[in-house]
Amino acid sequence: LTRDRVLRFWKRFCKQDSSLGVLSVGNAGSGKTMESDILANLCVIKGELAVIKITGFMVDEKTVQYIQQLDNVCLYFDEFSKHVNWNSQRLLLPVLTNSNKKMLILLTENSKAEISAFILNRTQRIRYIVEHDKLEKEVIIDYLTLFDIDDNFRDDLLDRDDKALTFSFDRLMAIVSEKQDYPEDTLDEVLE
Repeated sequence: LTRDRVLRFWKRFCKQDSSLGVLSVGNAGSGKTMESDILANLCVIKGELAVIKITGFMVDEKTVQYIQQLDNVCLYFDEFSKHVNWNSQRLLLPVLTNSNKKMLILLTENSKAEISAFILNRTQRIRYIVEHDKLEKEVIIDYLTLFDIDDNFRDDLLDRDDKALTFSFDRLMAIVSEKQDYPEDTLDEVLE
């Protein structure tokens, strides 16, 4: 599913002459940043686009003026509301609807409630909203395969995932790391 969504977003961006907004929403470790990172990497690899990741500072009027000059880039706001407060969100509206510029705008956020309705309610600003609740099975399988985790361990982990309400990428990485350090351990021993 992640791969299919990312390719769909990329295809839509390539087809249109204006900006495209993608919002990924979900709890920490649910895969939203991972999916946005994959899409940002695709921008670099396939589209030879620069990716500008907004992180580590609050967006203000001066930053918005700079962003308005950009064209043919991927603008990536990881943890959107940490960097863009309500007033700055209002300032970003012209950037999100500027049909004279072409940007792929990626936003990640834990909750849609942190994002202005003026951004959410117009498909010109945010066309796709993906709500992540827990890791997809395909992501878990791909990650376990990448690290040559044995089939029995994989099957046990997938059974546990079926019963779990949440399962984050952070936890998956920790489990795989522990299994690599102690390859003889069962899933129960790793989790312990």
